[in-house]
Amino acid sequence: MSGAGTPTPQTADILAPEAKAPYAEPGVAQAHLRNFLGAMYAVGEDAEAEYQRALRDLRHDPGASVSGIAVAYGASRTRDYPGRWALIFAAGELRHPAALPFLVSVAETPLPPEPAEPGHGFSVVGEETILRTTALEAIGHLVEERREPATAALLRALRQPSLSIRRAAVQALKRAGAAGELIERIRAELPPDLHFLLTLSTPQVHEVAQVPDPRRFLSERGRTAPGSPPPALGAPSSPEGEPPEH
Repeated sequence: MSGAGTPTPQTADILAPEAKAPYAEPGVAQAHLRNFLGAMYAVGEDAEAEYQRALRDLRHDPGASVSGIAVAYGASRTRDYPGRWALIFAAGELRHPAALPFLVSVAETPLPPEPAEPGHGFSVVGEETILRTTALEAIGHLVEERREPATAALLRALRQPSLSIRRAAVQALKRAGAAGELIERIRAELPPDLHFLLTLSTPQVHEVAQVPDPRRFLSERGRTAPGSPPPALGAPSSPEGEPPEH
Protein backbone atom coordinates (compact mmCIF):
# COMPACT_ATOMS: atom_id res chain seq x y z
CA MET A 1 0.00 0.00 0.00
CA SER A 2 1.33 3.43 -0.91
CA GLY A 3 2.04 5.96 1.81
CA ALA A 4 0.20 9.25 2.06
CA GLY A 5 1.04 11.49 -0.84
CA THR A 6 3.01 8.74 -2.60
CA PRO A 7 1.55 7.89 -6.03
CA THR A 8 1.05 4.23 -6.87
CA PRO A 9 3.64 3.26 -9.51
CA GLN A 10 2.34 2.31 -12.91
CA THR A 11 3.06 -1.11 -14.41
CA ALA A 12 5.54 0.38 -16.83
CA ASP A 13 7.49 1.85 -13.90
CA ILE A 14 7.76 -1.57 -12.27
CA LEU A 15 8.86 -3.36 -15.42
CA ALA A 16 11.36 -0.65 -16.32
CA PRO A 17 13.00 0.56 -13.08
CA GLU A 18 15.62 3.28 -12.98
CA ALA A 19 19.09 2.29 -14.07
CA LYS A 20 20.53 3.02 -10.62
CA ALA A 21 18.45 0.19 -9.10
CA PRO A 22 17.99 -2.47 -11.81
CA TYR A 23 15.63 -5.35 -11.04
CA ALA A 24 15.11 -4.12 -7.50
CA GLU A 25 11.34 -4.61 -7.56
CA PRO A 26 10.32 -8.09 -6.34
CA GLY A 27 7.61 -8.18 -9.00
CA VAL A 28 10.22 -8.04 -11.75
CA ALA A 29 12.18 -10.97 -10.34
CA GLN A 30 8.96 -12.96 -10.03
CA ALA A 31 8.05 -12.14 -13.62
CA HIS A 32 11.48 -13.30 -14.79
CA LEU A 33 11.04 -16.55 -12.90
CA ARG A 34 7.61 -17.14 -14.41
CA ASN A 35 8.97 -16.39 -17.88
CA PHE A 36 11.84 -18.81 -17.40
CA LEU A 37 9.58 -21.61 -16.16
CA GLY A 38 7.39 -21.09 -19.22
CA ALA A 39 10.38 -21.03 -21.57
CA MET A 40 11.57 -24.36 -20.18
CA TYR A 41 8.63 -26.09 -21.85
CA ALA A 42 8.25 -23.90 -24.93
CA VAL A 43 8.29 -25.47 -28.39
CA GLY A 44 8.75 -24.03 -31.84
CA GLU A 45 11.43 -22.41 -33.94
CA ASP A 46 12.07 -19.63 -31.42
CA ALA A 47 12.00 -21.87 -28.33
CA GLU A 48 15.77 -21.92 -27.80
CA ALA A 49 16.12 -18.17 -28.30
CA GLU A 50 13.27 -17.54 -25.87
CA TYR A 51 14.88 -19.87 -23.34
CA GLN A 52 18.22 -18.10 -23.54
CA ARG A 53 16.56 -14.71 -23.21
CA ALA A 54 14.59 -15.85 -20.16
CA LEU A 55 17.75 -17.34 -18.67
CA ARG A 56 19.66 -14.07 -19.10
CA ASP A 57 16.88 -12.22 -17.31
CA LEU A 58 16.83 -14.79 -14.51
CA ARG A 59 20.59 -14.48 -14.05
CA HIS A 60 20.61 -10.67 -14.03
CA ASP A 61 19.88 -10.53 -10.29
CA PRO A 62 20.71 -13.98 -8.87
CA GLY A 63 19.89 -13.03 -5.29
CA ALA A 64 16.38 -11.87 -6.12
CA SER A 65 15.84 -14.88 -8.37
CA VAL A 66 16.87 -17.33 -5.66
CA SER A 67 14.57 -15.61 -3.17
CA GLY A 68 11.67 -15.97 -5.57
CA ILE A 69 12.53 -19.61 -6.23
CA ALA A 70 12.71 -20.39 -2.52
CA VAL A 71 9.37 -18.70 -1.83
CA ALA A 72 7.69 -20.52 -4.71
CA TYR A 73 9.21 -23.84 -3.63
CA GLY A 74 7.99 -23.39 -0.08
CA ALA A 75 4.48 -22.63 -1.33
CA SER A 76 4.39 -25.63 -3.68
CA ARG A 77 2.15 -28.60 -2.99
CA THR A 78 4.16 -31.61 -1.82
CA ARG A 79 2.91 -33.81 -4.64
CA ASP A 80 3.56 -31.19 -7.33
CA TYR A 81 6.76 -32.91 -8.34
CA PRO A 82 7.03 -31.38 -11.85
CA GLY A 83 6.65 -27.87 -10.40
CA ARG A 84 9.11 -28.47 -7.59
CA TRP A 85 11.61 -30.03 -9.97
CA ALA A 86 11.37 -27.05 -12.33
CA LEU A 87 12.19 -24.65 -9.49
CA ILE A 88 15.23 -26.69 -8.45
CA PHE A 89 16.38 -26.80 -12.07
CA ALA A 90 15.94 -23.03 -12.34
CA ALA A 91 18.12 -22.52 -9.27
CA GLY A 92 20.79 -24.71 -10.81
CA GLU A 93 20.70 -22.82 -14.08
CA LEU A 94 21.66 -19.64 -12.26
CA ARG A 95 25.18 -21.11 -11.88
CA HIS A 96 25.67 -18.71 -8.98
CA PRO A 97 26.77 -19.29 -5.37
CA ALA A 98 23.66 -17.44 -4.18
CA ALA A 99 21.71 -20.57 -5.11
CA LEU A 100 23.86 -22.88 -3.00
CA PRO A 101 21.98 -22.59 0.34
CA PHE A 102 18.67 -23.39 -1.37
CA LEU A 103 20.13 -26.32 -3.30
CA VAL A 104 21.81 -27.70 -0.20
CA SER A 105 18.57 -27.45 1.79
CA VAL A 106 16.82 -29.52 -0.88
CA ALA A 107 19.59 -32.09 -1.11
CA GLU A 108 19.90 -32.53 2.66
CA THR A 109 16.19 -32.75 3.49
CA PRO A 110 15.62 -36.34 4.66
CA LEU A 111 13.63 -38.52 2.32
CA PRO A 112 10.06 -39.08 3.51
CA PRO A 113 8.82 -42.64 4.04
CA GLU A 114 6.73 -44.34 1.40
CA PRO A 115 3.04 -43.94 2.32
CA ALA A 116 1.27 -46.99 3.72
CA GLU A 117 -1.38 -46.91 1.01
CA PRO A 118 -0.22 -48.21 -2.40
CA GLY A 119 0.32 -45.53 -4.99
CA HIS A 120 -0.60 -47.57 -8.09
CA GLY A 121 2.99 -47.56 -9.31
CA PHE A 122 3.71 -44.04 -8.04
CA SER A 123 6.66 -43.87 -5.65
CA VAL A 124 6.93 -40.90 -3.31
CA VAL A 125 10.48 -41.90 -2.38
CA GLY A 126 11.39 -42.17 -6.06
CA GLU A 127 10.03 -38.71 -6.88
CA GLU A 128 11.64 -37.12 -3.83
CA THR A 129 14.95 -38.74 -4.72
CA ILE A 130 14.83 -37.17 -8.19
CA LEU A 131 14.45 -33.73 -6.61
CA ARG A 132 17.52 -34.28 -4.46
CA THR A 133 19.68 -35.71 -7.24
CA THR A 134 18.73 -32.73 -9.42
CA ALA A 135 19.90 -30.41 -6.65
CA LEU A 136 23.16 -32.34 -6.33
CA GLU A 137 23.79 -32.07 -10.06
CA ALA A 138 23.27 -28.31 -9.80
CA ILE A 139 25.66 -28.10 -6.86
CA GLY A 140 28.21 -29.87 -9.02
CA HIS A 141 28.23 -26.92 -11.43
CA LEU A 142 29.41 -24.73 -8.56
CA VAL A 143 32.16 -27.23 -7.75
CA GLU A 144 33.39 -26.68 -11.31
CA GLU A 145 33.93 -23.05 -10.32
CA ARG A 146 36.07 -24.21 -7.38
CA ARG A 147 33.51 -23.33 -4.73
CA GLU A 148 34.66 -25.22 -1.64
CA PRO A 149 31.26 -25.05 0.14
CA ALA A 150 29.74 -26.82 -2.88
CA THR A 151 32.39 -29.53 -2.68
CA ALA A 152 31.73 -29.95 1.04
CA ALA A 153 28.00 -30.31 0.39
CA LEU A 154 28.58 -33.09 -2.13
CA LEU A 155 30.94 -34.89 0.23
CA ARG A 156 28.25 -34.76 2.95
CA ALA A 157 25.79 -36.29 0.50
CA LEU A 158 28.03 -39.36 0.34
CA ARG A 159 26.96 -40.15 3.92
CA GLN A 160 23.25 -40.30 3.13
CA PRO A 161 21.67 -43.76 3.18
CA SER A 162 20.20 -43.48 -0.33
CA LEU A 163 22.33 -45.20 -2.96
CA SER A 164 20.88 -42.97 -5.69
CA ILE A 165 21.84 -39.83 -3.78
CA ARG A 166 25.34 -41.13 -3.16
CA ARG A 167 25.72 -42.02 -6.83
CA ALA A 168 24.54 -38.55 -7.89
CA ALA A 169 27.03 -36.90 -5.55
CA VAL A 170 29.90 -39.00 -6.90
CA GLN A 171 28.93 -38.25 -10.50
CA ALA A 172 28.66 -34.52 -9.77
CA LEU A 173 32.13 -34.50 -8.23
CA LYS A 174 33.60 -36.48 -11.12
CA ARG A 175 32.02 -34.21 -13.74
CA ALA A 176 33.58 -31.28 -11.90
CA GLY A 177 36.98 -32.83 -12.45
CA ALA A 178 37.57 -34.60 -9.14
CA ALA A 179 41.05 -36.12 -9.08
CA GLY A 180 43.91 -36.98 -6.77
CA GLU A 181 43.24 -35.92 -3.18
CA LEU A 182 39.54 -35.31 -3.79
CA ILE A 183 39.07 -38.83 -5.16
CA GLU A 184 40.65 -40.13 -1.96
CA ARG A 185 38.27 -37.99 0.12
CA ILE A 186 35.36 -39.49 -1.81
CA ARG A 187 36.69 -42.99 -1.25
CA ALA A 188 37.07 -42.31 2.46
CA GLU A 189 33.44 -41.16 2.76
CA LEU A 190 32.07 -44.25 1.02
CA PRO A 191 31.88 -47.70 2.59
CA PRO A 192 34.14 -50.20 0.79
CA ASP A 193 31.21 -51.97 -0.88
CA LEU A 194 30.25 -48.70 -2.61
CA HIS A 195 33.64 -47.83 -4.02
CA PHE A 196 32.34 -49.15 -7.35
CA LEU A 197 30.44 -45.84 -7.68
CA LEU A 198 33.76 -44.26 -8.61
CA THR A 199 33.97 -46.51 -11.67
CA LEU A 200 30.54 -45.60 -13.07
CA SER A 201 30.20 -43.14 -15.91
CA THR A 202 27.39 -41.53 -17.85
CA PRO A 203 27.92 -42.21 -21.58
CA GLN A 204 26.86 -39.83 -24.30
CA VAL A 205 23.98 -40.91 -26.52
CA HIS A 206 26.28 -41.59 -29.48
CA GLU A 207 28.39 -43.87 -27.29
CA VAL A 208 25.50 -46.22 -26.51
CA ALA A 209 25.13 -49.25 -28.78
CA GLN A 210 22.04 -48.98 -30.97
CA VAL A 211 19.89 -51.91 -32.06
CA PRO A 212 20.00 -51.90 -35.89
CA ASP A 213 16.73 -53.80 -36.35
CA PRO A 214 14.48 -53.64 -33.25
CA ARG A 215 11.68 -55.56 -35.01
CA ARG A 216 13.70 -58.77 -34.97
CA PHE A 217 13.03 -59.05 -31.24
CA LEU A 218 9.26 -59.12 -31.82
CA SER A 219 7.20 -62.26 -32.25
CA GLU A 220 6.40 -63.51 -35.73
CA ARG A 221 2.95 -61.98 -35.45
CA GLY A 222 4.40 -58.68 -34.34
CA ARG A 223 6.89 -58.58 -37.21
CA THR A 224 4.30 -59.27 -39.88
CA ALA A 225 1.45 -57.13 -38.53
CA PRO A 226 0.81 -54.06 -40.68
CA GLY A 227 1.81 -50.86 -38.96
CA SER A 228 -0.21 -47.69 -38.73
CA PRO A 229 0.70 -45.08 -41.33
CA PRO A 230 2.54 -42.04 -39.98
CA PRO A 231 0.38 -38.98 -39.36
CA ALA A 232 0.28 -36.39 -42.09
CA LEU A 233 1.90 -33.59 -40.13
CA GLY A 234 1.06 -30.17 -41.47
CA ALA A 235 -1.69 -31.47 -43.72
CA PRO A 236 -4.89 -29.43 -43.84
CA SER A 237 -7.56 -30.67 -41.49
CA SER A 238 -10.52 -32.44 -43.03
CA PRO A 239 -14.06 -31.08 -42.68
CA GLU A 240 -15.63 -31.66 -39.29
CA GLY A 241 -17.12 -35.12 -39.03
CA GLU A 242 -15.31 -36.50 -42.08
CA PRO A 243 -12.31 -38.82 -41.78
CA PRO A 244 -9.10 -37.66 -43.45
CA GLU A 245 -8.42 -39.05 -46.87
CA HIS A 246 -5.50 -41.45 -47.37
